[in-house]
Amino acid sequence: MYRTIPSQVGGAGVLVLRGDESIAELALAAGAVGSSFDAEAFAAVRAFQEIAELEITRGSTVRWFTDSKSCTDALNGQPRMYGEMMRKLWDILENIMSREVDIECIWIPSTCGLPNNDAADELARRGIFESNLLI
Repeated sequence: MYRTIPSQVGGAGVLVLRGDESIAELALAAGAVGSSFDAEAFAAVRAFQEIAELEITRGSTVRWFTDSKSCTDALNGQPRMYGEMMRKLWDILENIMSREVDIECIWIPSTCGLPNNDAADELARRGIFESNLLI
């Protein structure tokens, strides 16, 4: 199982876990991407770029935990209609799913004391001070 927990508080924080083991922790500048929605989608893009580089066993499930209801709603609708960042996210997700890997998008409430979400929020706060925004 792979879990990602993106968050946005002026920056973007991504925590990629395999089981309980941290694989990647990213503190990213996200101010230049535009709206809060775009920053959340940017965090998801970076998380899934990290996951796409991993060797994932066919039949595995990637679980994406996010406190962005708008991102999960967009993915359940027509994600390519929501701009460049969502199109990029959908392309990466399709690549991962083409390897016979399931992806579950799970919305979690923000700032409710969930340890991994709090860790992603802290990464997002650190991301405010980052200057590179290349994806």
